[in-house]
Amino acid sequence: GEAPSIEQRVADAEAAARPARRRRRRRSHPAAWPWRFVFPLVTLAAAVAIPVFWKVAAKAVLESTAGVTSYEISDPTAPNYVALVDPTETFLAIHVDDSDTLVGASLLTLKDKVSGGGTIVGIPAEFLGSPADSETLEALHLSYSIGGVERVVDAIARSIGTRPLEYEVLPPSVWASLISPVAGFEYSVLDDLSFRSADGSLLTVSSGVARVGADELLVISSALDNKPGINRAERIERLWTRWIEAIRTSRSQPTIGGGSAKLEEYVARLAPGQVSYQPLPTAPFRVDDGDQPIYVSDSEQVETLVHTVIPFPIPYAPGAIPSVELINGAGDIAVNDSVIGAVVDAGGLLSVISNPPVFGVAKSRIAYFNETHLDLVTQLAADLGGIDVQFFAADDPEVDVRITIGTDYRP
Repeated sequence: GEAPSIEQRVADAEAAARPARRRRRRRSHPAAWPWRFVFPLVTLAAAVAIPVFWKVAAKAVLESTAGVTSYEISDPTAPNYVALVDPTETFLAIHVDDSDTLVGASLLTLKDKVSGGGTIVGIPAEFLGSPADSETLEALHLSYSIGGVERVVDAIARSIGTRPLEYEVLPPSVWASLISPVAGFEYSVLDDLSFRSADGSLLTVSSGVARVGADELLVISSALDNKPGINRAERIERLWTRWIEAIRTSRSQPTIGGGSAKLEEYVARLAPGQVSYQPLPTAPFRVDDGDQPIYVSDSEQVETLVHTVIPFPIPYAPGAIPSVELINGAGDIAVNDSVIGAVVDAGGLLSVISNPPVFGVAKSRIAYFNETHLDLVTQLAADLGGIDVQFFAADDPEVDVRITIGTDYRP
């Protein structure tokens, strides 16, 4: 009879030859969001023989990348290669004062493991988040007083569409310990501030440039009784800026103190590279004509920012972001870059990169398994040059969308 086509050989071989995929799963450890990928048999460098830090979009403010973890076959140019895409590394610092009142939050995202750098996104305590069990929006400092750090993380995750990989509450004592090796740098104060020191004495700092020690600096950054609250968020941002600059210029070793091993790791990796500081895009919103604004999300700008700095997100809830597998049936892995960018821009979650058992697939196509993902698939098909779309009903697919790139694809 007639010999089967390459496409048919690929389809027949995939079911028998492709290794089973591990699903992302949630851990219960409170200090780090779970969903790490399992069974890594090689390191990042061994797993990927080509650069894995892709440009995610021309509009990018800063490239943000994640690694790829492969197993069984580590050569990305070989048939049957499969790699799970690690999420972008993110750390949410929950800032509290000495009375354990939330005064702000900072979302750190890492660029890569080679050159360092990343972003720090400032979030004011008065930002209105959306915890899962609340029918109304809720200021973050209220979320913390009602339900603690887990409620704050949930509120932020649902508001920005992605959950931080790790998070931690950082009181002034921890900040002071971390900053102590480079304390004494100049700091720009936006308001006339007053606060109580640890011994109960009243301290004041006038607006302008001041040179302050670590303890005093942290109190200044988190002073709650100064309005508006967005100024406090900017003070925290300036603290990050001056701290990282001091680390870069300091000749002392070490330049980061103890108190939080995880934050120490993130800052040590941020400092050598380009660091972008950005406030979360918000708009002020007043309640009952009060003089203290609260802040609501600018959803369109937040979405753009998140897609730019967190191209490989963790869904705020299982299934909240459609998962995507990229199969390179052409054999030219250089074309993966443009497909990855299209997935990120469309708001999909690239979770698997793989090669089929046989290269030489002639026609590119997108398969999806749930009709609710039609809008995403339609955008992807258009962005990838109008490739074919196929729907297959499936109750429990391994991924939500599968993109197969053939020899006809032109980036």
